[in-house]
Amino acid sequence: MQVYIQSQARIFKHRCKADIMAIILEAAANGETTKAKIYYRSFLTYQRLKGYLLLLEENGLIEYLKEEHLYKTTQKGIQAIQTYNGMRELIDLGIGNK
Repeated sequence: MQVYIQSQARIFKHRCKADIMAIILEAAANGETTKAKIYYRSFLTYQRLKGYLLLLEENGLIEYLKEEHLYKTTQKGIQAIQTYNGMRELIDLGIGNK
C-alpha cells in the first residue's frame, strides 16, 4: 500500500498534518517497522516525529510493540490511509478541472 504523496514521487515543501500522518501510517502499514525507518521516510525532525507518533497512538491508528521496539499500523490506521487517499484523489480531480 502506498500513500498518494509518495506514489507520485514528489515531496511537498508544505505538508499538512494529514499528509504527514498518512506518510507515517504508510511506513508502518507493511508490517512492523522501527522508529528509525519511519523517521527517514517522513523527513521530520526527531522531536516532531515523537509528537506525531504519540498523537497516532492516542487515537488508535498506530501501535507500539514494546518488547520488539516496533511500530505497526492498526486496522483503524489502514482505514485512515484509505480515506486519506480517496480525499487526495478528489482534491487532485478538482484541481485538474480548473
